[in-house]
Amino acid sequence: MTTPIKQPEVKIKDNIVIYFLASSNPLDIEACKIVHNHLSQFIRNSTPPIEIYSDYSIDAGVETINYKDKLYSSDLVIVFGSSDFIADEDLSANRINKVILRYNKRETRILAIIVRNFLWTEPFFGHLPILPKERIPLYDQKTWSIDDAFATVAQEIKDKITKIYKIEQSTIEIKPWDD
Repeated sequence: MTTPIKQPEVKIKDNIVIYFLASSNPLDIEACKIVHNHLSQFIRNSTPPIEIYSDYSIDAGVETINYKDKLYSSDLVIVFGSSDFIADEDLSANRINKVILRYNKRETRILAIIVRNFLWTEPFFGHLPILPKERIPLYDQKTWSIDDAFATVAQEIKDKITKIYKIEQSTIEIKPWDD
């Protein structure tokens, strides 16, 4: 008689912490904000609650170093890839290396988004799950509209988060009117 393999228990979390990591290029920051906006209703209605952090959203008066350290304890890091990201020594050599160490220990997950075209097939980006699935940069207007690009990526992120973390959505019952 064979002994069934015990599957790891799914740990129920009080909240899910997601960190958006991008270069300081205005287009990359804009991409973070647009994706965040697209996910806002999903985030608001999720159980367990989802918290989003990013370098672009540090409130005045908050100690920057402590805030940025949330990157190293987040459950999911979404990397907004561009040539500016890989050219930024602090991001691509220092901060992301710590995230990759956590990823290799299975302490965090990483998703990479191609924001603007760059050599994303090179390590480390080339070894990560890439969004959009079509591997087309978000700002490639020859292929799709900006709205379609961001809506597609937001849906893919939502699907991944829901699958990984077993997210439930609170719903509001809407009754039809009798006109």
